[in-house]
Amino acid sequence: MGNKFSISMGDDAFVMEEGTKMKKNLLPEQQHRYKFGHVLHSMSDGQRRMATNNATGKKYCMHRICKGDKADLKAFHKEVEIMRLFIGHPCVVQLVEVYEDTFNHIHLITELCEGNLIDRFIKNGYYTEDQAQEAARTLLETVDYCHAMGVIIRDIKPENILLKKTNTENASIKIGNLGNAYSVPGSKSAIKIAEHHVEMEAHGGLPHDAACVCEDDFYVSSFYPAPEVLTLHRCGRESDVWSLGMVLYMALSGRAPFYEAHKENVQDEILSRDLSFTSPAWDDISEAAKDFILKATVKDYRLRATISELLAHPWLSTGSPLNPKPLA
Repeated sequence: MGNKFSISMGDDAFVMEEGTKMKKNLLPEQQHRYKFGHVLHSMSDGQRRMATNNATGKKYCMHRICKGDKADLKAFHKEVEIMRLFIGHPCVVQLVEVYEDTFNHIHLITELCEGNLIDRFIKNGYYTEDQAQEAARTLLETVDYCHAMGVIIRDIKPENILLKKTNTENASIKIGNLGNAYSVPGSKSAIKIAEHHVEMEAHGGLPHDAACVCEDDFYVSSFYPAPEVLTLHRCGRESDVWSLGMVLYMALSGRAPFYEAHKENVQDEILSRDLSFTSPAWDDISEAAKDFILKATVKDYRLRATISELLAHPWLSTGSPLNPKPLA
């Protein structure tokens, strides 16, 4: 028997078993409840489009896959399972509903985010240091919460950090596209997604050495993978920290940390070259910010700063940290 999950929204329910079996109680007219519009942003697993609820006029985001694509369907299952863990978290994109239409397409409806960090960089330029501090706190605490839930995100990059609005420089940010996230089995707070609910042991989070083996197609698709992903095919909480450091480097400078025309060359640079702060974009950035990034991107994952250490770093000590309450 495959893994099952259900999403219930009001009187509607969706139950899917991994593989091909699917049940639903949607009425025919309910399958056309949304009007799909323009592309909001593109991610590695496809485009996200505007979806307007025909009954309420409320706008959402839609991701559609073909039920017949088994690889996409498997990733889709995992993404929905992971998203269910973070329902109610203010800094993770929220799941609204899932349904299948009469054309064998499965639709994932999520809260509306108008763009991502790439859109923000193009429209408004890179972050000021104050803006970067706020973003860093939000991302660190959100990722720390994910780790406490037993989840390694594995794919933190500007394309997957979404913005609620694109017409403001200070739009709230959320982590999205959790299709590559990994729920660590056997951890002290082992997350068991079974029969449509989540069971957690009373204590824990991720063990400090919790990690997974990254398949070739995963780490090659990531443009700035952590060194241990390239050399050991190891992806743990430290790899998420590396990715946060890469994002912060780009947010402050507007430049890629390692720039080469081909991914293979970028990966060689990651292993052999240290980050550079010599471009004019760094002239007015504090030494504390640079030190923060360097500590987050130490090549040896065993020596890399932890999220707790980064949250206590002097660069972040001047502001009031964002602490979303743990979910019940």
